[in-house]
Amino acid sequence: MQLRIVVLSILLCLVCAQLQILSPDNLKKYWKKESPKAAIANFGYVPWGRKLSGEVYLAKPYKACETLEPFTIPKDKAEEADKYPIILAERGGCTFTQKAQNAQLAGARMLIVVDTLEEPLDQTMPVGDGQDSSVHIPTVMIGPRHGAKMKEFIENGERVTVTMNFELPKSKEDKVKLELWLSGTDTRSFELAKGLRDYIQKIGFDQVITKPYYAIWYCPYCKEINYTTTDNENCFSGGRYCSPDPDDSGPLTGRDILREDLRQLCLADLSIEAWFQYMSQYDPKCPYQDGAKMDDCFKKGMKNLKFTPKEIDECVNLSFEGPNELLDDNWRLRKQRTFFKRRGIQIWPSIVLNGFLYRGNVLPVTNVYEAICEDFSTMPSSCVEHFQRKKAESIYEEPEFDLFSVVAWITVLATIFLVIALCFYRRWIRRELMRDLNNQLNARISEYMAMQDEEKVGNKETKASA
Repeated sequence: MQLRIVVLSILLCLVCAQLQILSPDNLKKYWKKESPKAAIANFGYVPWGRKLSGEVYLAKPYKACETLEPFTIPKDKAEEADKYPIILAERGGCTFTQKAQNAQLAGARMLIVVDTLEEPLDQTMPVGDGQDSSVHIPTVMIGPRHGAKMKEFIENGERVTVTMNFELPKSKEDKVKLELWLSGTDTRSFELAKGLRDYIQKIGFDQVITKPYYAIWYCPYCKEINYTTTDNENCFSGGRYCSPDPDDSGPLTGRDILREDLRQLCLADLSIEAWFQYMSQYDPKCPYQDGAKMDDCFKKGMKNLKFTPKEIDECVNLSFEGPNELLDDNWRLRKQRTFFKRRGIQIWPSIVLNGFLYRGNVLPVTNVYEAICEDFSTMPSSCVEHFQRKKAESIYEEPEFDLFSVVAWITVLATIFLVIALCFYRRWIRRELMRDLNNQLNARISEYMAMQDEEKVGNKETKASA
């Protein structure tokens, strides 16, 4: 079944941003009064830390489930971001992914989907259909009333322009807490971990605090008999913890997947660096090859690690609260399932940054790396270098407010002002010194002239008396 909308746990910090209207003024006033929200989809390329602005056009056809009329971008304008259209389309008729793909092929830089239901967008997330890896534009959804208003203005010939800031809540510390929600049967989980390893290593494992979590289910009918059965080969602990059968009628069972999850959890608790190395070395296709055994695949993945397979297996056995793993509870799996239910994660792999659910494609991992970088209060040097290299290639604009740039400009202007003030001050000092000097010189000359006059008068009086 293809998921279209996912309602997430309110305990999770959700992404629900405001789409701002730049023009026309009447729509801008209405939008400001209403303050509508926009829910960001979990697929496509989301330009975190930047903004996207442009003119909005109606999709033709409006549901965008078929090929749209293309928008022609002149060659000499191809590098100008605001020349790429933003497309407005109505929800329904096909998946969000299909709409985004059609909008992208028509030349759009963002898709705005108008919801057909009045629902709280701060608890809603449009999701892809599993065929969304080729989508590289963001998709956002707005409510039906506000979408209808925007459509009305466009149909009346008004030029509607909007801007969307894709901001992440900044960490208050110089560290980011990264939760990786994975599935033992999903090869993309391994691709994500493998791809993130080098990026996180550049920042520092002590700066990006990574914790893996795994999807854990339970057996409903086992609960009814108080978890006392050992018949379900896809479960441990009497059915408290289960995983789907990965190969149907094949040799693998859900227990094999759960045991592998436990091994990875033990490894992560011992050393997150070792966990990343294992996830990079492990071949997720290995268990499905003819004659392969899960234990052998595990041992291959452990090659060159500082821990031995025996140490990890002992850790797994100790997590069971008794000798019988088929019936006894397991504290590690219990902890995973509790947190799994609390978070409400329904798509794997998923990422949570400081309690904030990441939106957008998780592969390629550069998208996630950029989101991690943006989440720091002070961006690490490796992140700065990455964005400097990418800046020339990006069609997305920088955020309106850049504190560093503002401070830099203030410093430059203040320096120029001080230099000019110093020049004027030096000229004024020089003028005052010359004035003083002239006054003193004139005073000395006046005194000298007065003395000369007195001397002449004295000589005359002396001659007269003689």
